[in-house]
Amino acid sequence: FIRDRRLYAGRSDMETMLLNADFDKPPENIRFSEDFQRQLKDCSTGSIIITYSETDLEGNRVEVDIIGWKGTFTTRAYVPKNERLHYLRLIGGDVSKFETNKFTEKNLKRKKWEEEQERKKQENGGENGAENSENNGENNGAEVAKNGD
Repeated sequence: FIRDRRLYAGRSDMETMLLNADFDKPPENIRFSEDFQRQLKDCSTGSIIITYSETDLEGNRVEVDIIGWKGTFTTRAYVPKNERLHYLRLIGGDVSKFETNKFTEKNLKRKKWEEEQERKKQENGGENGAENSENNGENNGAEVAKNGD
């Protein structure tokens, strides 16, 4: 039985499935290679094993098996989002969608926070609302500590 449920995907087919993170809208079967579409057509709806295999010029072989679901018009890889990046790296796929610069993200968050503080300051008529709220928080903490003794 399992032999009939194993499909062999090329790199582009695996990339298509692994890059699709929308659980509600898996990739349509027409987006896959002709060979993979033929295999899908010959397979009934249900659970499948999707195998990717490649040998490089030096004779090193990589084989990756993932579980998926073959629907009537779509095929989905059952791979958690946080593991997709690792599978893509194994097959030499495009990982640019997942790569982020931590420092750039941190700077963007800080800038957004500073803009929000400036907006609050302007809403309070130029008073330094952010400074006052920080001081109030410190004082409240000290008072709680005194009351707790």
